[in-house]
Amino acid sequence: MNFSPLIPVIFIEFLKTLLFNEPNLSKTPTRRDYMHLQEMKSFFMWCTFLNGGILFFWTALCIFAPHLVYRTQNFWFPMSKDSFSKMMYGFIGVFKIFFIVFNLTPYIALIIMENR
Repeated sequence: MNFSPLIPVIFIEFLKTLLFNEPNLSKTPTRRDYMHLQEMKSFFMWCTFLNGGILFFWTALCIFAPHLVYRTQNFWFPMSKDSFSKMMYGFIGVFKIFFIVFNLTPYIALIIMENR
């Protein structure tokens, strides 16, 4: 079954709904409509654990098994070992910055807010 002719029609209908339907402002928001501090803390805690685990695993793999990582990636993306090392170092650095800014910092801020 070929769905490709339907994709533009569905997308256009989605845009019409998004742009031209007025939001329902008559409903007064309740407490359940907002995310509570404890829910946010739990969300960021799990994000921090999962992304921290990925960062730790990736870094450990690049430190303790660099040849395995290079051989695996070189199969799909041939490059020199020097440029591969620089690329991995850069990717791990960017991932670490994103981890600190978008996971760890909000989680610590929520812990401070809760204990205040």
